Parts: sequence; structure tokens; C-alpha cells
Amino acid sequence: MLNDNIRIDLHIHSKASEYKEELNYVKDSNIENINVLLSRLQENNINLISITDHNRFDFELYKKIKSLINKEPYQNIKNILPRYRI
Repeated sequence: MLNDNIRIDLHIHSKASEYKEELNYVKDSNIENINVLLSRLQENNINLISITDHNRFDFELYKKIKSLINKEPYQNIKNILPRYRI
């Protein structure tokens, strides 16, 4: 049984979706700026995330996020779900 609400964001785009997004919309959404994203998710108490780029999967970005979450300073973010669609 769950004792708390689980907050999720399963629709986050990274720079890998740049070809499909509005000009400069995701230009800073890259591995170098991942702490900005994770800080915002932590502030909003988001517990579960997924990077949902358009027909692309950035494995290096996924690994980096996976290595940082669920510990200080991002202990509220419990997991990231890989998402890849051909």
C-alpha cells in the first residue's frame, strides 16, 4: 500500500528532439545542463520521470540521469523509465 502520492513527469524532451521542436526550445536540454532539469524536478517533488524524445534515445543522457537520481541532492527522484520507440 502506498502512503504517499507519487508525482510523475513522463513527457520530458531533450536536445535529441531539437529537429522536431520550435527553434531553440530545447537547445539547453542536454547532458551538460542535466543538473538544471534535475533541480527543477527535485523542487517540484517529482518522483518518476521519462525522457520522451521523438524517435530517438540518448543512452548517455539516460545513464547520466540514472547515476544522479535517488541520492543527494536529487533524492526525491526515485527512477527514470527508458523510452525508445522505432
